[in-house]
Amino acid sequence: MFRLSNVDDYIEWLKTQLDWGWPVIIGCEIHPTAHPEWSLDHFMLAVGYTHHGVIYNTTWDYQEEKSYEDLSSMEVTGFSFANLFNRYYGLAVQGFWPAFAGSPLRAYPSQGNSDDYYDIQVWGLEKGERYALLRFDDIEEAQEPNMLENGVPLDVLRAEGNTWSTSVRVKPKDISIFKCVPVPEDLQVEIPEPGLIAHWALDETEGDVAHESIQGNDGFGASDLMWRPDEGRVGGALELDGIDDSVCTTFSLNPAQTSFSAFAWIKRGGPAQVVLSQTGGMDWLSADPGGQLMTALRRGSYSPNLASEFVITDGAWHHIGVVWDGSHRHLYADGTRVAEDTSNIGYLRASNGTLCMGVGHAADATSFFSGLIDDVRIYDVALSADRIEALAR
Repeated sequence: MFRLSNVDDYIEWLKTQLDWGWPVIIGCEIHPTAHPEWSLDHFMLAVGYTHHGVIYNTTWDYQEEKSYEDLSSMEVTGFSFANLFNRYYGLAVQGFWPAFAGSPLRAYPSQGNSDDYYDIQVWGLEKGERYALLRFDDIEEAQEPNMLENGVPLDVLRAEGNTWSTSVRVKPKDISIFKCVPVPEDLQVEIPEPGLIAHWALDETEGDVAHESIQGNDGFGASDLMWRPDEGRVGGALELDGIDDSVCTTFSLNPAQTSFSAFAWIKRGGPAQVVLSQTGGMDWLSADPGGQLMTALRRGSYSPNLASEFVITDGAWHHIGVVWDGSHRHLYADGTRVAEDTSNIGYLRASNGTLCMGVGHAADATSFFSGLIDDVRIYDVALSADRIEALAR
């Protein structure tokens, strides 16, 4: 048990324990209090901290943050460290250290990126060794010896020194436990591509389900699907007949709420046929009446589509995609930008419909795609030109 008479010193001590991976049982007083003669009447478990305050566990299976200012004041409603006697209590739970085996690290919201980014600092590494940065949803998953199996890999490196800093993107609701652990040389650790939120490899060999590997938003065929395991651009591919074949998924992204990117490999197809669309929304990627790449993502029914001069219906494999950066649309073909808005269009029409492959948003007979589709990817970021070029290789 650690007790201090200065709240600033207490907070610094608390941070030090958390830096070493030790959760801290913190003594608090609930305000307004019925017992001002007490210096504490409640205990909380502190599990982390940010630039703004302390992160603690709740009894409702999630974590919250309390600002340093509130924790130092008796004027707040709720708990704080403050009491009439200026006594501050804490117990670092060092007995948890074996369960959290790995290198000490600290995670906190990044100042240089959006709220979805966290900066990670790790130390105690051995030069030349391989390490994996993992995320866990709960303490049980973080136990040895199955950490590498249970954790979600965020990054991997070979240590060049005893420290490592990186920035990772995770949704706030996903943040629970970070660990950095050694990785044996003979073990491969697959790292999810940053920003990738949906991926249909389309490598199936039979059946009417197109499996999605990131969040499980599988697609289902409207009729018997024709799989071509040896004819894809990346592994296998899906062939659609242009009559009534299509795949509709359980994936949904509202174009009005986020920047995003959507890409796919295609071969053949015809004029006015659609590669990707959103039910109740717009056609994301398609050929115009001349067979040229276009997108119908726009502000409303009376605003213009974005079309290119790049022909995608010539029978060759083409990597096509659309990027929305929050103000401009960009069309890409074979790693090169082929069209973009010349001015800020402000926003895109909202839709919460699900994503479909090989048919238009209204399922018009002329919109069904006739050809091969492969490796469909959706990102919740506007990809850079360099990353798009790499995808098209």
